[in-house]
Amino acid sequence: DYACIDVIYDFDRTVQIKSFTERHSNKMTTKQTYELTELSELPSGYDYDQFISINRAAIAILIRNCWLKMVQQIPKNKIFIVAGPDTKTFQLTNNNVIESTDLACNQSEADTRMFVHVNHISHNSKYAQIVLKVTDIDIVVLAVGYANQFQNELIVNSSPSPTNQKFINCSKLSNECRTRHKIKPKLFILHALSGCDSTSFIRNVSKKKHLKHL
Repeated sequence: DYACIDVIYDFDRTVQIKSFTERHSNKMTTKQTYELTELSELPSGYDYDQFISINRAAIAILIRNCWLKMVQQIPKNKIFIVAGPDTKTFQLTNNNVIESTDLACNQSEADTRMFVHVNHISHNSKYAQIVLKVTDIDIVVLAVGYANQFQNELIVNSSPSPTNQKFINCSKLSNECRTRHKIKPKLFILHALSGCDSTSFIRNVSKKKHLKHL
């Protein structure tokens, strides 16, 4: 039961930014984008998956616009925030929509943009915990690295399914890394150099090998 939920989308240009790495290069071979409306009919099966992967930003804007028209469905005393897939961020409450200038952001990837939201929550609320619902290891590394800068306990929910729950206490891990292992500045550098979402992996050199030589 969360008091506030933030949904954050990537910019449409994130695929282009990451296309030079091998894991993302195949996504740029074919690109046909569409302008969608609430009445647009989407394909099914494999075609649906392909359509979504190519038109993520268009789908995100469509979903955002639908949410902006349905604020009366938001329970009272709850806050719903939607950011992206452009610089805009909207705060939705029961029967009310406000464009948030505090959360306007030009970070193209949700991976980094979500920490703008975490920082905003930490400095402008009394929530005891902040939970990130992600499975991307890049975000987990960033969460561990930055956790001690936030007043709230930072948790990552990386559960692959409702029946397989997995929570990572990044605040606790951050404290262990900094006090016991003394790797405060090296964690980010090591992770980036050994391969991440926008950096190619080093051939035949695993992250485990990097950590052993840290």
